[in-house]
Amino acid sequence: MTRPETELLTALYVLYANECVFWLKPGERAYTRDGAGSWKLWQIGAHSFTLRARAAAVSSPLLWRAAFLRRAAEAPDADSRALTRTARRLDGMSTLTWFCRLQAIVLLLYGPAIVLLHQMERLWPLLAGIILLNHAVLLAFLSRELRRYVPGRVLPALAPVLLNPVGALRSLDVLTPLVFARLESQRRRRTLEDGAPIH
Repeated sequence: MTRPETELLTALYVLYANECVFWLKPGERAYTRDGAGSWKLWQIGAHSFTLRARAAAVSSPLLWRAAFLRRAAEAPDADSRALTRTARRLDGMSTLTWFCRLQAIVLLLYGPAIVLLHQMERLWPLLAGIILLNHAVLLAFLSRELRRYVPGRVLPALAPVLLNPVGALRSLDVLTPLVFARLESQRRRRTLEDGAPIH
C-alpha cells in the first residue's frame, strides 16, 4: 500500500471513530443503546478512566442500534418510559437506518477494499457516484424526520451532516435528543393537564 493510500484509510477510520465517541464532562450522563436495544448509562464514576477530566461514551460503532442522548448535570435522570418510547421511534426509522448502514458498507468496507486492491484509479468514479447518491437519499430521509421534530429549523439540525458523508452515518445520534425531548415534553404537558406533580 502506498503512503497516500495508508493516510487516506487512516483518516477515514479515525474520522468515523471520532463520530462514534462522545466526551462527557464531570456530572454529565449519557445513554446509548446496545445490540439488543437496551439503554446503557454512561457517567463518570470514582474509578472511571478519564482524559483531561472527560470520559468517553461510545455509541454503537456497528450501527446496530445507533442512539446517543446526553443529559446535563442539572437535568433529571431520563425517564425510563420516555427512553423506551424513544427507542421505539428510532426503531421505526428503519429506512433511514438501512441507508446509514449502506453508506457505512460503501465507505468503510467497499472503499477500503478498492484501495487495498489498487483499483481506486479505475473505480473511483463509481465509488464517488454511489457515495454521493446514497448521501443525497440519506439526507432526504433525515430531513423528513427532522421536519417532524424541529419544524422550521431543519437546516441548522442538518448542517453537521450535510457535507459530511462520514458524519451522516450517525444520523440516529443526531435524532435521538430531538425525539426524546419531544416525547418528554408531551409527557410533561399531559401531566400538567391531569394536574399531577412532575417528578
